[in-house]
Amino acid sequence: MPIVSRFVSDYLTTYFYMAVVVLTVFLIVCSAGNATFNLYASLVLPFVLFELLTYFTTGEALVMWGYQVLLFLLPVILSYYILHNRSYLIDSLSLIILAVILITAVTTINGTIQYPNAARTLATVDSGQNKYAVLYSRKNIGGYGFVYTVVLLYPMLILAYKKKRINLVFTVICTVAVFMLALYSEYTIAFLLVVASSALFFFKRDLKPADIVILVVAVLLFAVFFGTVFSDFFDWLSSVVGSEKMSVRLDELSQGKTGLETSDDNRMELYMKSINTFFKHPLLGTCLQGGSGVGGHTFVLDALGQYGIIGGACLWCMYRKIYRVFLRPFRNMTGYGYILWAFIQTIMLSTINTGAWIDVLALYIPVLAVTIYKNDIEDTENENIVDS
Repeated sequence: MPIVSRFVSDYLTTYFYMAVVVLTVFLIVCSAGNATFNLYASLVLPFVLFELLTYFTTGEALVMWGYQVLLFLLPVILSYYILHNRSYLIDSLSLIILAVILITAVTTINGTIQYPNAARTLATVDSGQNKYAVLYSRKNIGGYGFVYTVVLLYPMLILAYKKKRINLVFTVICTVAVFMLALYSEYTIAFLLVVASSALFFFKRDLKPADIVILVVAVLLFAVFFGTVFSDFFDWLSSVVGSEKMSVRLDELSQGKTGLETSDDNRMELYMKSINTFFKHPLLGTCLQGGSGVGGHTFVLDALGQYGIIGGACLWCMYRKIYRVFLRPFRNMTGYGYILWAFIQTIMLSTINTGAWIDVLALYIPVLAVTIYKNDIEDTENENIVDS
């Protein structure tokens, strides 16, 4: 919650995060011995290797770089520890996550109505002491990180409704709030992801991975062979949304590649800049030159340009590990396709925008999934007891 930053200093926050990581590792070693510690070591290895590469591109002191590494590892270590050693904390943690999201969503919607462009301004301020950052945080207005976290977790709301964990009235209220958040924050990609995810309401309850694959392939084929329909849709959408900035961006999207090339930030040029840098320095990218030559508007493509094939391999291992450890265990549950979509859209966002979203993938989604599937998990455990 942004308002917390007005009451807790950055130093205390830093020490708190570091203490959580150190304490968690200490508990892992003390409670389960070296064998389990080795298991955790193999879990975080690809994340550590990727962060080691970032040392060559950061201009910060060694201590601050180390702090960033701990922040990167925190959701992975903490989530795995809670899921496997402290499962009784999951219900409480889910309630905390949902309470924080709901409260901040309400204050953000209210704040962005009162202060248009507030969410976008928060994405560009350099310091937490900036006058706008201070004002908006006191109003508990969430910025880029909060808005996209809500959008990425939106499929979990749909899954909870399909699993009858929440009723229709609450689902409608939350869905309207998500749409309002995306509109008033003026993040075009966030709005489009919300629209795309909302289509899942019309799919069957037991959505399977194959259904998601068919959906993605169908959309891609439709975009290729019926591109004018997409253009007309974006053109219509740009005329009905209330945000001038989003209308401009949607109008650019309606023009396809040409529209993106003529936009203010020229997204296509930024993407191609990172891709061209990768092909010029395929092995280690430009990390030894300070990570120069990238567009700065995409996490995945920038990582390829900065760290080359080595960095790309680390990314692959990171996302593969997250999927296998935190998401694949739900593959036999009804509606697993909704979780798979949440994973896919997060990777898509990281490819076309900034952010790795490790906290969403490794912590929030699995914790919420355990809560949603609580009855199914208990039934499965009871069946195993009877069978044994």
